[in-house]
Amino acid sequence: MNHRLTMTLGLTHRHLNIPLQKKHDPINIITHNRIPSRHLALNASLNWCSSNNPLGRSVCGDIKSQKKCGSCWAFATADLIESAVSIATNDTPVSLSTQQLLMCSNGTQVHTFSYCFANTGKIPAWLTPQKQWSATNSGCGGGMTQNALTDAVNRIQNLAKTLDWPYTESNNNGTGTTAAKLKNSGNDNDYNTCHLRPANMTAAHVSGWEPAFNENSCQNTTDTAILLRDALNTGPLSVAIHAQPDTFPAYKGGVYSCPEINSSDMIDHALLLVGYDSDNNGDYWILKNSYGTSWGVNGFLYLKVDNVINCGLNVFPIRVLGASSGPAAMFLIDGGGNLEFAGIPMEKWVVVGAIIAGVAAILSTIGLFVAQTRRQNATCYWLSYTDTIVSTQELIDDFTHRFPTYKLDSARQNLIAHVAYIQDIYQHANALNHTLTMALGLHPIHQTNPPSRNIPAIDLVKINIAGVQTHHRRLSQTPSNSSLNWCSENNPKKRRVCGPVRQQQVCNSCWAFATTDLIASALSMANNKPPVLLSPQQLLTCSSNPYTTFIDYCYAGGSNIPTWLAPSVLWQSSNHACGGGSAFSALSDVSTESFNNGAIALDEDWPYVDGNSNATQVLNNTKCWGSLPSSEIAGYVKSWVPAIDASACTYTTRTVEMMKNALLKGPISVSMVTSDSFKAYKGGIFFCENEVTMSNINHILLLVGYDVVEGLEHWILKNSYGRDWGIRGYMHLATDEALNCGLHLLPFQITQVQSSNDTKSNNISYAGEGNGSNGGVELQHSTPVLWILSGCFVGLVFVLLVFAFARRKMKLIKVNIEHEF
Repeated sequence: MNHRLTMTLGLTHRHLNIPLQKKHDPINIITHNRIPSRHLALNASLNWCSSNNPLGRSVCGDIKSQKKCGSCWAFATADLIESAVSIATNDTPVSLSTQQLLMCSNGTQVHTFSYCFANTGKIPAWLTPQKQWSATNSGCGGGMTQNALTDAVNRIQNLAKTLDWPYTESNNNGTGTTAAKLKNSGNDNDYNTCHLRPANMTAAHVSGWEPAFNENSCQNTTDTAILLRDALNTGPLSVAIHAQPDTFPAYKGGVYSCPEINSSDMIDHALLLVGYDSDNNGDYWILKNSYGTSWGVNGFLYLKVDNVINCGLNVFPIRVLGASSGPAAMFLIDGGGNLEFAGIPMEKWVVVGAIIAGVAAILSTIGLFVAQTRRQNATCYWLSYTDTIVSTQELIDDFTHRFPTYKLDSARQNLIAHVAYIQDIYQHANALNHTLTMALGLHPIHQTNPPSRNIPAIDLVKINIAGVQTHHRRLSQTPSNSSLNWCSENNPKKRRVCGPVRQQQVCNSCWAFATTDLIASALSMANNKPPVLLSPQQLLTCSSNPYTTFIDYCYAGGSNIPTWLAPSVLWQSSNHACGGGSAFSALSDVSTESFNNGAIALDEDWPYVDGNSNATQVLNNTKCWGSLPSSEIAGYVKSWVPAIDASACTYTTRTVEMMKNALLKGPISVSMVTSDSFKAYKGGIFFCENEVTMSNINHILLLVGYDVVEGLEHWILKNSYGRDWGIRGYMHLATDEALNCGLHLLPFQITQVQSSNDTKSNNISYAGEGNGSNGGVELQHSTPVLWILSGCFVGLVFVLLVFAFARRKMKLIKVNIEHEF
């Protein structure tokens, strides 16, 4: 027929489960594709999933995959609400749970739609001016968005986010829909039933919905394309089309054409209409589908515009009313997060992560070869736990013996990868004739995951060199304040007010340990007694309320301060047990008596559970709401404040001096940016390797003092990685005149506590305990320069080969966050 198709067809993952149906003659498909399209204004374009819209930003969430389940109606509904909430709140969209809709929207409903353009032009006769539609939502058996929206308003009400209630490709995810009541063990999955969801675990609400057309919509025109175009001005619309079984699953790009819709039964697939554009072949609609990013144009469909019913788009166009966000959409400081970050959809971050993981795997393989060669040539030596020189193999054997794990093979591979990374750092330092200010080594946490290598070894060495070259004494040099340590006798109290170093293990519970360490020190200072061991498990189990707090940064706008830091910032957070949290949320819960009437429990009465177990399921949560026996109460927190406030700049504008002045009152809980080398830290002075932003703060510690060693001043921090990490659990972090690796962003201090008179006697043992004032284990090395040059050459050649192969094989790596089938 001498016609070039406007669309590209090919095989997709959906063809694995759908046999060829061939409902439409290929000649008819080509005939409809040849019909020209030009119905919108010349050069008109709009896209709510890009910056080409009145808001100048994307309001669309991530591209999802419904897999083999007939759940397009649930995905279109979730996509519509996500965009509506984003528009209403002027915030990035939060991915909402399609599984909640799939499970909780069911039954038959009848809705009436008005079609003022009926009986005009080429509109099919079956579409009348007023038409009642009866439909049943039946999970993977299909459904309609209008039914789902009605249920979202009246039955579900409190909508969950995907992170809390993930998609399982089934209308029964194991929790059922008839549970007698919600449990409250602290595990988010316990709330995934069709009963009313708790308000603090709600990500979004809607108050209603309406068809995009009504009986008055045709006052200016009956052109169906123009009506759709105008309806899109306020935001995306959920719609339905005829998904031809022959060509729709095969769509790979270009402008898709649709056959004549001669029956309402042909409309069988729901999507999100997000905009329109044009090319040489005419105008086309832009639709967001739920087949994953490997289908169509990165998950989107370009559909030819016509003046009939646009493949069914004009039949069920719907917008939502009264969209708003809930507390569960808030940002978490130490874990969690939305499915969109920094305005970039998560699938793109997954692509970046996949590339980094691939590079890390390559470098780890090379590292294994290097380690073997160096051991054979006796060019690299490690110091064991007993300070004897051992080979890499002996070091790993000793390490897995001292820290046994049930995943022995995986742990050994991860340790080998970390050894390779650490040795690379020392090799580069040796080649540059530089002695690192810090020592690196293995830690039990290395058994869990391989290194991400997000900072190349050579870059880490260069950062350390630059830090030494530019570093100068910033702390006052008077004998009275050149050093301070609340975990030793070098403080105004002349005694230790810190408890022993704890071990959070694999649970992301740094926030709970830092908070209990802070409270323990405050109680010790107030009652002039040794510190008692407090229960981080109490916070993990009971602290989950969302909170906000304003922090003033009087030094914002300074010469060394990032421009993104405002004079006053509103922080939002809620604690999610091993999923992360913040110190200020925990302090807020404790000081406002949100649980146990504000009483702080002792660790021996409420012990910490190994993170390998679910630390939030072993206790009856009713313990959170009752009063504790007086013998189990250590004390109460009455008030707390940010350690640096608007008045901090009265006497100085130097951030280091501000923090030092605050430390005179006692220890401070702080947050910072960490990386692979942080986990490998074994001693010495650590220089911050990452640029600090509001979104990459990922760890919380206790700041206990400062000191100067060989002209390098540093902070002394108490961590929760156990005594085998750092300087017997402590860290020396180099000071700077900016944000000090993030320490200045979220510093908190307790101003008033009340001790319990019935607290049990303190039986804490400090045998083998450090105080952050001495050194650590070092790695010794001897690396031939020739090997470094050879390794760099081999690595460069390998990367070039992979890049050339990738460019030849594909234009873009597509990874679907929903693990599409």
